[in-house]
Amino acid sequence: MASPLSRSLPLSEATRTFVAGDYPCRCVTFKSVAAVAGRVSENDPTVSCERCGRQWTLSYELDELMAGNRAVEQFALDHERHTGHYPDGVSTWRATCRQCPDGVERLSEDAARRWARTHARHTRHDVTLHHAESEETSLIEGADES
Repeated sequence: MASPLSRSLPLSEATRTFVAGDYPCRCVTFKSVAAVAGRVSENDPTVSCERCGRQWTLSYELDELMAGNRAVEQFALDHERHTGHYPDGVSTWRATCRQCPDGVERLSEDAARRWARTHARHTRHDVTLHHAESEETSLIEGADES
């Protein structure tokens, strides 16, 4: 059974870049893939990783995990969890505490900002927030609340 996502995505001769949520994933393209036993749609997005020297279709994330528009994010998180690095073109938002060794790396700005605000609120520590591909840094202050 083809997923709703794969049916709604047009396929053309040109390679397309997929944008997932708040972050662009230049690594994900739509192109024809060879059919294998079972089902592989020509419209399933693919993800590549130069470090691993591999490319994957996201049919598992779409059909088995039912990740829908979060298929790219799910694959990127799983890939980092198992290999220690993200696939090509995926960059993260980092929140780093200025006082303690705590911090997080998230795919979306909202998730990193939410962690930073929560950490600053509970610990009164200042937290820096920045994107891996940017020089700009935001400061979330851990000021006292009345």
